[in-house]
Amino acid sequence: MWPPKPASDSHQDRNFLILIAIFYLILYGFRLWQPGNMYFDEVYQVSTAQEILHLEGYTETSHPPLGMLAIAGSIFIFGNHPWAWRLVSLFSGLGSLILIFLISKKLFQNQRAARFSLFLFMFDGLPFTQARIGIHNAQMLFLILLSIFCLMNCDLASKKNRRLSLFLSGFFWGLALCTKWVSMGALVPLVLVYKKLWEDNEKKHLAGKRTLIKESILFLTLLPIVFYFIPFMVIPFIKGLSWQTIWVYQVLMATYHSHLKVGHEYGSTWWSWPLLLRPIQYFYETRLSAFLLKRETISTILCIGNPSIFWTLPAVFLFSIWKSITEKLWPVRFALISSLAFWLPWSLISRVKFFHYFYVSFAFLVILLGWILDQIWTSGKNGKILVGIYLLLIVGLFIYWYPLYTAIPITKEIFESHLWFKSWA
Repeated sequence: MWPPKPASDSHQDRNFLILIAIFYLILYGFRLWQPGNMYFDEVYQVSTAQEILHLEGYTETSHPPLGMLAIAGSIFIFGNHPWAWRLVSLFSGLGSLILIFLISKKLFQNQRAARFSLFLFMFDGLPFTQARIGIHNAQMLFLILLSIFCLMNCDLASKKNRRLSLFLSGFFWGLALCTKWVSMGALVPLVLVYKKLWEDNEKKHLAGKRTLIKESILFLTLLPIVFYFIPFMVIPFIKGLSWQTIWVYQVLMATYHSHLKVGHEYGSTWWSWPLLLRPIQYFYETRLSAFLLKRETISTILCIGNPSIFWTLPAVFLFSIWKSITEKLWPVRFALISSLAFWLPWSLISRVKFFHYFYVSFAFLVILLGWILDQIWTSGKNGKILVGIYLLLIVGLFIYWYPLYTAIPITKEIFESHLWFKSWA
């Protein structure tokens, strides 16, 4: 389906990604223990993880249990500390960063475009805040991308590789579904990759049609259902619950999301997310600082994207649509349709919505933007200068927002200087 990369290329990628991982853990791990108490949806999901760990209860019934089981496992190994609550998200974010590089390189066969995509994802506030909070979003994205990447590596000519790739893809998709139901959107990119595999098979006759259909039904349909339900097996062992509760919780989740009418101060409309109109203030605390002559300081965590990235997204959409139509580039179509698959369905949902719901869609958009930056870079000297200035702007704005991503105490004046619009307050 895609040509294999040279061994020297693999060695170079491995060294590059090791360095990136070290830098990521320093940059993203700084002050992971702050706030020292639960904030935003940690109140529900970390609390339930603590209940599950002691088999004492299961309070959070709006999402499947896998994310909370993972947090419970972290607490069991490292202790009940704030940084332990968030450790799963931190490493899931690292996994997603690496997978964005690998998927981009697989799609475009271009190392520089893949590095640009990785850079964009690393220096944006949306991925940053999701990787530092003890909720399910980072885990979900990691499992979705892993499922897609496994299917992209399917070699139809090799029976062993084909079955392993199909198995792993279905396995990780099932786990993603057991993290959040939003993972159902992964059906679209998986279908697109599978369709390309099927077309290649039609041309090269690498595997029998009946065999491929049987294996696909088994590994990509039945297997995800099985692995979706396996994490639920903990429920009957929780005090006061039974096997019947597993089904009851499916109904509760569906009822909650379809009948939720309560609004939220930081709710936003689906179309506003790429425009960065309404970020979310996850945490806000004021206190007197002993270092600033007892002036009042503010510690906050603001889930907001990097404006220099987000405000290019409308252009990314339009350019990608144009290229998809005029040049029929499959990698561009794949990333564009995948992004829309996780974004547009929110237009049909009436319940309160939040900016961080754009997280999965954003991952595919940075793949497209990385490719566009590479197109500009290769256009000549002026293109290189333009891309260089743009990347410096991204880093500069990331540093500018860093205190508001990490709850570093700042003065009220500095905090208010970051609220460029009334809707950001």
